[in-house]
Amino acid sequence: MNLTKDNKVSFSSFSCNNPRCVNCIALYTPPEFTPVDPIKDLLHLYSDAVCRQDSDQWTETWCDSGIWDLGHDEIISGKDSLKSFWISSMARFKKVIHTYTNNTSTLNENLGTGTGRSYITEWLIPHEGEPIVLHGFYDDEYVFENNNWLFNKRTLSRHYMGKPDSGVEISC
Repeated sequence: MNLTKDNKVSFSSFSCNNPRCVNCIALYTPPEFTPVDPIKDLLHLYSDAVCRQDSDQWTETWCDSGIWDLGHDEIISGKDSLKSFWISSMARFKKVIHTYTNNTSTLNENLGTGTGRSYITEWLIPHEGEPIVLHGFYDDEYVFENNNWLFNKRTLSRHYMGKPDSGVEISC
């Protein structure tokens, strides 16, 4: 990759030679040219922790007074409670794949707070029983604490949770 005279990135050294190629931009854009999105980084850390069942990494995405609202009057608050609840919940599954399809966020850096919404799909493979898929979104509140953006509150709204191929119409 080279910089042109007007400081634009030249992709002429890549094999596809297409400056719009998403794969080339994602794979070969150095950090100094990559837009920083701390909330996407936070979401990716969270997702990675779920997929690897890493309770320490998952817990570190939350502020000390974090609140996780899973709906159905199931609200967990405080980092220690969040971690123990998450460990016992994850113990039911052989594998969980947690992915984000898109997100939006607004941050107020002066106040160290923000809000956002992230759409998720989870594939859950329990130790016993049939696989489950979850489609929904989180309404999030963020806080800047200990030099990081963290979850202050996550509220889950489920569009669908059940068999992966149910043929049921999904409501939005």
